[in-house]
Amino acid sequence: MTFLGTGTSQGVPMIGCDCDVCRSPDPRDNRLRSSIYVETPECSFVVDTGTDFRTQALRENIRNVDAVVFTHSHTDHIMGFDDLRRFSHARGSMPVYASAETMRDLERVFRFAFNTSNPVPYYLRPEPHVIVGPFKLEETLITPLLVPHGDSVVNGYLFSRPRVRNTDLQSVRPPEFYPGGSETPDKMSGGRTGREPCVPGVSEMPVFRGFDEYADIHQTRRNLPHWEQEGATYFVTFRLADAVPQQLAHQWREELETWRKFHPKPWDAKTAYEYRKRFFEQRDEWLDQGHGSCVLRRPDAAGMVRDALEYFDGVRYHLDAFVIMPNHVHAILQPRPGHSLADILRSWKGFTARTINKLLGRTGTLWMEESFDRIVRDFDELVRYRDYIARNPEMSNLRTGEFILSTRETLQPEWNTDLKSVGPAELPSAESEAPARMSVGRTGRTARGPDTYEKLVAYLSDCSAVPDAIVDLIAGVKVLIIDALRDRPHPTHLSVGQALEVAARVKPEATYFTHICHDLPQSAESRLPAGVHIAYDGLKLRL
Repeated sequence: MTFLGTGTSQGVPMIGCDCDVCRSPDPRDNRLRSSIYVETPECSFVVDTGTDFRTQALRENIRNVDAVVFTHSHTDHIMGFDDLRRFSHARGSMPVYASAETMRDLERVFRFAFNTSNPVPYYLRPEPHVIVGPFKLEETLITPLLVPHGDSVVNGYLFSRPRVRNTDLQSVRPPEFYPGGSETPDKMSGGRTGREPCVPGVSEMPVFRGFDEYADIHQTRRNLPHWEQEGATYFVTFRLADAVPQQLAHQWREELETWRKFHPKPWDAKTAYEYRKRFFEQRDEWLDQGHGSCVLRRPDAAGMVRDALEYFDGVRYHLDAFVIMPNHVHAILQPRPGHSLADILRSWKGFTARTINKLLGRTGTLWMEESFDRIVRDFDELVRYRDYIARNPEMSNLRTGEFILSTRETLQPEWNTDLKSVGPAELPSAESEAPARMSVGRTGRTARGPDTYEKLVAYLSDCSAVPDAIVDLIAGVKVLIIDALRDRPHPTHLSVGQALEVAARVKPEATYFTHICHDLPQSAESRLPAGVHIAYDGLKLRL
């Protein structure tokens, strides 16, 4: 990790200033705008592209950038964005990770770059990824850390890497791996009792399966495309028939058809992003406004939907998360072998239509005939959909009792197990489902579970406070990089004293101050506690 810059929005020396630090002969007192460059065995990425990014890239002889991650959209963090064009042209596009607010600002300021019809090949071609939860860049897990920056809320980041550990499968007896088939209340379908499911045994953990570009796809089409793939995981939405007026639904269909005529497949990343934003997010915003009869606001009606969703959980499908809103339902599920998504949705909607109509003393159509469904591409996307479902009631300003939310997160990341370390006695029989669930031996690497990530770096370049929840999340991190503007308090940045208080609570192995103004000389490091340092431009950390 290289500190490309460690200065404030004005940098050091500051224009027109003759203070001792601005005239300091110590080159470490020369500070460009704050940014870091991260190199891993798989890829390289930069966090923020400030006004000085071109100068920083030339100084460090940066030859490769595979992605850019933004903390927020203040000018000292984004104005070097267009200087990524050299790297974008070399790789064909530039993956951009930012919060929704920051992405909107980037699209506004750099409209020419986000223009998908731009014919100039060497222009920057952003590939937008809106951050709604943890995501991965190859093997690096990046967790957003929401912190206050004055009146704003910005992203810091926790960078974690897999901690590979050996798993001695021979110490686990076969009955513990593959228990008997008796159905007990302790199995995973815990939503039936309203309790959180207990931690299952290894063989009970359904494994997440994303989109497999090499596997067969069954495609159907009505107004929307529908793809099914054996073993895949799906995000689905189905809504009440009156949630969208017929005239508006007809208008949406026409808009979609017109857009498709001018955007034939295959789509590049930006076109796919435009499709999701225009024809999924905007439609969902309409649903969240609560139009129509909203019969699912009634607890008894919503309870019938919940019972239907959970009834065959673990038998026909694995249910990972769902939310029942007043006029629509979101769910994440993985059909089990022999059961199609179309049949599962037909069963859910058919049964609940009959029971809810009977409850309401009415007849007729309850659900819109067609549902929205999407194969979840990878585990990062699964995390984003889980977060979306969890936040949906809050985004719609619903009160307790107006929705039903289940975030059981049943599906687990795939484990890789080295078969060479497992004797024949420990392998399951041919009839057992365990190999499919565990994906044993695909890579020959030692087992890697979801709790095996090591917290390496927490990066908080701009913040005026660090909430307790963030402190708990990053506690024990190897390196804390934190905003420490100067000794005196500031309304939008931490002071040295405040940064030291945060470090004392986090207890990292080492702390580095960044976003430093001309009131804090490099020489001040001598008065800081052991393990606390003032970072400087060009400083490299090897982790």
